Amino acid sequence: MFYNTPVRMKFIQSKTSEKNHLLKMIRSFLIANSNIEFHLKWDHDEKEIFPISTPEKRIQDVLFKKHRINLIHTSTQYDGISFEIFMSEESSRGNAHKQHYLFINNRFVQDIQIHKIILNSGRSYWPEQETGHYVAKLEIPNDEVDVNVHPNKTVVKIFNPPKTYSIISGTIKSLVSSQEKAINKGEYKTSEEKIELPLNHSTEH
Repeated sequence: MFYNTPVRMKFIQSKTSEKNHLLKMIRSFLIANSNIEFHLKWDHDEKEIFPISTPEKRIQDVLFKKHRINLIHTSTQYDGISFEIFMSEESSRGNAHKQHYLFINNRFVQDIQIHKIILNSGRSYWPEQETGHYVAKLEIPNDEVDVNVHPNKTVVKIFNPPKTYSIISGTIKSLVSSQEKAINKGEYKTSEEKIELPLNHSTEH
């Protein structure tokens, strides 16, 4: 079982870097399972307790405990796919210290195409050349996604990407549009929005 361990140790990075990778994965479990209470202890630090809570409160407790931020939220269901996203009002240039989490069927994944679609679809919400934080959750029928494309299981293959990308893009653009209208009317709000997608919806790639 550990035959190749000496070879694999060559790929281990610094202690800080490895800890950050572990922290990212642990945070993903915490965010994805807000209906479960977690007790977390790092080295000699005091134990942190994450009680059962709403998804938004769990996101705030895990990612923004020291500095609470405003989040806008929406969710939609269309043709067997459901999509939910929390986006921050706060934004900045570059990717340093950005919190970007994507879950597919409650599994933390990294998908550069979906990441780009999320940022591009929400770009009018943030100042020019700036982006914010997001936590996105996508539910797809199991027969429309393959999770066995990489050993670390954080890369997946979607069998019908155009439909999925369209739903993601359309949902975010509808949310941003509703927020912009509310701001123009002086009725800015961060409460949940329910989005109904039109049957014919296109996505910019």
